[in-house]
Amino acid sequence: SNLTCTQFANRTGDVFTGLQSRIVESPHPYCWSLNVEHLYQFTSSEVKGFKVVFDPQSSLEAGYDYLIFSEAPNQQNVIKEFRNGTVENFDWPTNEFYLYFYSDAAYVDYGFKFEVIPLIK
Repeated sequence: SNLTCTQFANRTGDVFTGLQSRIVESPHPYCWSLNVEHLYQFTSSEVKGFKVVFDPQSSLEAGYDYLIFSEAPNQQNVIKEFRNGTVENFDWPTNEFYLYFYSDAAYVDYGFKFEVIPLIK
């Protein structure tokens, strides 16, 4: 079958104001040969961190495509990474994160989708 995919543009990411939850997701299915990093930031002084809750459909090509959450750009100060194809929910300790997503030149999968729920001070 002919698999169509959507490119995931490299961009600065999103600034979240207020205290509402947000959805962050890749295209479904994502394209191969991706190498993108986005910054997501909550600017409210009331946010001490947040909970990341993945959609059960989320899946990546195990061992080849991966998702990294870090405190600084270029995968510095990594807090959480997913390389085996599966993802899990977790709590994040600050008000911003860098999301790095890589896919190799071969197979792809559904991608990722998660809700970012602010944790109030």
